[in-house]
Amino acid sequence: MKEKKSFWKKNAYYLIIGVCAVAIIAMSTFAIINLNKDEPVINNPQIENPDPNEGGENPGENPSEPVSTEIIFSMPVTAVNVIKDYTDAAVNPVCWNMTTQDYRGHLAIDFGGTAGDNVFAVYDGTVLSNTTNTLNGTTIVIDHGNGLKTVYGSLAEAGTLKAGDTVKKGDCIGQMSVSYQIEYSDGAHLHFEVIENNVKINPSKYLLFSEK
Repeated sequence: MKEKKSFWKKNAYYLIIGVCAVAIIAMSTFAIINLNKDEPVINNPQIENPDPNEGGENPGENPSEPVSTEIIFSMPVTAVNVIKDYTDAAVNPVCWNMTTQDYRGHLAIDFGGTAGDNVFAVYDGTVLSNTTNTLNGTTIVIDHGNGLKTVYGSLAEAGTLKAGDTVKKGDCIGQMSVSYQIEYSDGAHLHFEVIENNVKINPSKYLLFSEK
């Protein structure tokens, strides 16, 4: 009995330290397990085949960026026969008008032909107007958007197009005639104008005259 009491007296200190150490280890393990349970799992997938244009390199090749499209008109007539070219009245007013018997500017290109020859829309657009009067005959105006319009004058009066109708490039919109009285002496023709931001410009800017 005395030996047991002596043993406990000698080893009590170490036993207490051992029990405390076991308790500390158990508490630490429990805390770590709970911490891992509460911690969110973050997935970090690898990106395969990254876009070489990402980050602003080669912006012109980025499909998300708008690409400007050059507008090119088709010819408004089948047989290209220019009988009167564009001349700016303020710059070069030397176009002789056989009907009025004087020199003046001609803010259009006139395509000669035969009465009844088809006239075609040069580009997709919306009809702004289809009007007929004694002086100007029948004239169709088409809006192509972004301030660009085309005017088709000296047409035959017959036709079904009205304001608001949509047309496609190459659609037949009317026929040649001599309805434009100020150019009556030129015979049947198409008086073709291009308006850009409310200013009449040379139609050659958009026409492919290589088709001549």
